[in-house]
Amino acid sequence: MKTAVENELELKKIEISVIKLIIAEKPNKEIAKSLNYSQRNVEYIIAGLCKKWNVSTRVGIVSEAYKRNCIQ
Repeated sequence: MKTAVENELELKKIEISVIKLIIAEKPNKEIAKSLNYSQRNVEYIIAGLCKKWNVSTRVGIVSEAYKRNCIQ
């Protein structure tokens, strides 16, 4: 059984999709369009990733994703 911390640190499918599009250097507007989300929702997802991983930029998200082997 997973602890609350482990569950909190797991990524949702949408978060993985957003990370992949950030890696592809897509701006938030394009990410939103390709995922059929609003731009504001994408901004919330990115902010949530920053908070979850204690980083402050999109570059920090990408760096953490590679460190944590979230992206292949």
